[in-house]
Amino acid sequence: RAGGHAAMGGQLEGLTVAPAQQVMGATIETESFIGKEDRLDAAAAAAARGGVLPDEILFDDPSGKYELRFRGAFPAVQARVSYEDRVVAEGGSMLTASEDVDVFPSLGGGGVTQACCRSCCLDETFFFSTYKGKTPGGPASNVLLAPSLPGEIALLTVDETRKWRIGRGGFFAADDTVDLKVVRQTIAQGCCSGEGLFVMKARGHGRLLVNSYGGLVLYRLQDGDERVVENGQLVAWSANTPYKIVWTSRRGVVASCLSGQRLACKFEAPTDGSPGYVLASTHSVERLAAEMVPFLPKGAPDSNTTGGGGDNGGGG
Repeated sequence: RAGGHAAMGGQLEGLTVAPAQQVMGATIETESFIGKEDRLDAAAAAAARGGVLPDEILFDDPSGKYELRFRGAFPAVQARVSYEDRVVAEGGSMLTASEDVDVFPSLGGGGVTQACCRSCCLDETFFFSTYKGKTPGGPASNVLLAPSLPGEIALLTVDETRKWRIGRGGFFAADDTVDLKVVRQTIAQGCCSGEGLFVMKARGHGRLLVNSYGGLVLYRLQDGDERVVENGQLVAWSANTPYKIVWTSRRGVVASCLSGQRLACKFEAPTDGSPGYVLASTHSVERLAAEMVPFLPKGAPDSNTTGGGGDNGGGG
């Protein structure tokens, strides 16, 4: 496996999603992003030298608890669970499981209020599905999970120094030691970011899995770096990375509208010198739906002309 990517302004970009793609004449194969500082620092240094980025940046779990299956547009994740080590996932994501896996619904942190906010404002399920082994101290079991939409999955580390914000529909699964809560954005962010007034916050300790429709692109911001992300394309970002709403074009409203762009989210590197991370999607379900509108049937069929029967139809 080999891949060549150039780092621009200290940012990591262009991570591929297909099992194998040709980029700058070299075939690369990527998996996902765990968020290890040492791994990412080494990757950034290698990219700055024109070297090869590690192909495990987007998905790598040294513990072996999570294993990415079926890379590409239709991925799935096999998770190892036990009575003591559980996995929380969006409802309805299980494909297969060992016979000794226990599945039960949970509201997550915050109870009914948080569950209502998730389902109404974040396109998430009201109940999470929790998976664990049935026997205390028993052997590990496994469950195969997949998101409802095609696209890439990323694995992120959550600890004292890495807390995350997750955009609408971006949550997939997590260790049950990760605390998931719904938090409010500013009015400007809620109205113009494409993510709504509420986003999900992940903190605590463990691993977090996010997914997107389409591919995932990782940006690393440090030492004054900035990155503008079109609204509706955000998947997740580190909590220490602030953003504000701007017009996509620096020339203002008219230039932004005439160029076909919209309001965007401008991320800035943390002021304390630590790196910040932004995960953006390459595609949008909303844009796909808009493109399909011209091809949909116009109006409902007339019930008076589509069948026999009824008061005046039929034989006899």
